[in-house]
Amino acid sequence: MSFTRVIAKLIGPRPEARVVRLPVAPGARLARAALHRPPDARQRLVDHEENRSMIKLHTGRERRELWVNADLIETVEATPDTIVKLTTDRKLIVCETPEEVAALVVEFKRKAQTRPHVLGDR
Repeated sequence: MSFTRVIAKLIGPRPEARVVRLPVAPGARLARAALHRPPDARQRLVDHEENRSMIKLHTGRERRELWVNADLIETVEATPDTIVKLTTDRKLIVCETPEEVAALVVEFKRKAQTRPHVLGDR
C-alpha cells in the first residue's frame, strides 16, 4: 500500500471529497412547476362574476363557457337538450338542466337585490 493511502485511511476521507446530497422533497418538482405556471385564464373572468351582470352556462361537447345576461332569458325548454330562448329571439343549446338554469337565475336575481356594503361611521 502506498504511503498516501495509509494516511488517507488514518485521517479518513477529505471533506471536500465528500459529496453531500441533500434530500429532495417528493413534491419539489411540482412546487417548482407551480411557481413557473402561467397565470390562470379564469382570473380574466372574475370581472364578470363581480359585476353580477351575467350567469355562466356551458355549451357543446367540450363544455365551452358561455356568459348570458340573465335578464334576457325568456324561456327554458327541456327537450333532450336544454334550449334557452332569449328576448332577442336567439336560442342557445346548453348543457345545464332547466332546474340548474333556473337556480342560476334566482341566485343572480338575489345577488342583484342585495344592498351594497353600507358605509358606516357618519
